[in-house]
Amino acid sequence: MRNSHLVEETEALNLARPAKVASFQTSQQPLRANVLLLSGVTLIVISASMMLGALAG
Repeated sequence: MRNSHLVEETEALNLARPAKVASFQTSQQPLRANVLLLSGVTLIVISASMMLGALAG
């Protein structure tokens, strides 16, 4: 159950982040790409850990 809580927190952060980053749109475009990439990787890792947890027990 801990992992599903982390997924909810991550999704909430992902919803909040683009609004903040949009104000720096022109000067920090690479940062925005890195943030989106990092959030995507985080979601994949959390999903994989949840699947492994379900398979393990």
